[in-house]
Amino acid sequence: DLNLPFSDITPEFLKELEAMEPFGMGNPEPTFRTTAVVIRSARIVGKNHLKMSLTHQGILLDAILFRHGEKVPPQKTVDLAFSPEWNEWNGERSIQLRIKGIS
Repeated sequence: DLNLPFSDITPEFLKELEAMEPFGMGNPEPTFRTTAVVIRSARIVGKNHLKMSLTHQGILLDAILFRHGEKVPPQKTVDLAFSPEWNEWNGERSIQLRIKGIS
């Protein structure tokens, strides 16, 4: 839907997205794109999910690609299609990207 630098992905931005919910057939979830994202690390977690640490213009974010752990990109710089979301783990809340496409 929009090119989005990591610097624009803030708690306030996620709050604005939440105001657009619920997503479904008549109201599709927004998908964003960021180019020239650097993969700092990638590992398989759970049942074949790819967990990554990414940077873009000095901003570090975590990301997850569900059911595609085998798709560890060979290159270190990628373009992404994603939806930002809250990740809640062990009582902590942080922003993560749910990857929809990677090239």
